Amino acid sequence: LNPVDLVCGDLDQDGRRDDLVVALEGGLFSMGLGQGLVRVMNVGEVSQFSAPILKNSGPYRVPRKLALCAQDGGAPFPHLVALEQAPGATSDNVLLFANDGFGVFTEAANHLDALAEPFDVCCGDLDGDGQSDDLVVVGHQPISVGPGQVHVYLQNNGFNFDGANFPTRTDHAVGIGSQGVACGDLKSDAIATLDPVTGSPLFCGADVVTTGWGVDTVQTSFGFDCSPAAAGFASQQTDATGRVPGQVRLADLNGDLLPDRIMVLEGDDAIEVCLSLYDGALADPIGSGCSGTLGIPQIGAGSLAIPGSTATVTLTNARPNSAVVLGASASLAPGFIGTSNCVIYLGGPVLTFSQASNALGQSSFSFVVPPGPLYEGLELFFQWVVYDDLGDYLGQLALSDALRLRVGQ
Repeated sequence: LNPVDLVCGDLDQDGRRDDLVVALEGGLFSMGLGQGLVRVMNVGEVSQFSAPILKNSGPYRVPRKLALCAQDGGAPFPHLVALEQAPGATSDNVLLFANDGFGVFTEAANHLDALAEPFDVCCGDLDGDGQSDDLVVVGHQPISVGPGQVHVYLQNNGFNFDGANFPTRTDHAVGIGSQGVACGDLKSDAIATLDPVTGSPLFCGADVVTTGWGVDTVQTSFGFDCSPAAAGFASQQTDATGRVPGQVRLADLNGDLLPDRIMVLEGDDAIEVCLSLYDGALADPIGSGCSGTLGIPQIGAGSLAIPGSTATVTLTNARPNSAVVLGASASLAPGFIGTSNCVIYLGGPVLTFSQASNALGQSSFSFVVPPGPLYEGLELFFQWVVYDDLGDYLGQLALSDALRLRVGQ
């Protein structure tokens, strides 16, 4: 038997990441006999032992790719996901195994379906709830030159680690013959704070990186929108690598709280590491506004907050020739105003700047960002209030959505 994949973690809650799950594959003439999953506990200790999780008795159930995943709303110990790569299997091919907290796994009653043949899996926080409890599976049809597919499975609160707790699956086209996947928050821009209006996180921001068969590129799908109405990625970017990447993973290697990209280069006996690729300035609208004369006032960024430059926060779609106030804060604390459906997103203390809209219902506020690296990574939040006799709040005020500005290059 040959080991084809392994994962490492603290499966028995003893405070040490010294437990393994190994996927085993039989030889050419094994007909699948003996293939399966084995757990190896307390590696390197006197108490080290191994025990099977899944034994195979035929050519079906050939788990080859593994990931450890949290349970939404559950205990902190990880559960197990294994991909079934039997040819033609398009149902029950994402296998789930629940951990009892002591490293003993039980096969779930319900597994998940990946329509494309699955080749890799990662667990991440795709729905913005602060837990790495959602699954991303990448695959493609056998001998296919068409686009690969990423399947995203969002986990709801549940008492068991089971397929029934993953009711939402969305499918997304990615690069040709995709074979490797990693998920994380490359920009560290997720905001788990819930929006009182939608009940969803203010900004999900999870990203997915994929690699493909025989192509010297890597594709990044940025900004998964986990709101019920969207469930898609904001953008995709394809970068040339010069050499063909195989497997890809994300981890913070240099301690800057941003994931770094690690890729195995096929045929080169090499590993490529790219550190903190996306640590620059950000400008993201968040939340929702409250309507006025011209509809909902819109906040925006006329220029980014780059050290040594001038940043600008803009207002459009406001009542013309009216008093407006811009609030600025270093924190978020969303809450409804009284019994209305209007939300103030800023947490205290809040600085306010009085302005006036022009004849087109526009205004702006600019400020100088000090030079040097001292303030890089600082996040500021802004929201406009417009005095409007047709405003949704008591016929007196209209509010814009909020804006997150991050200082960076």
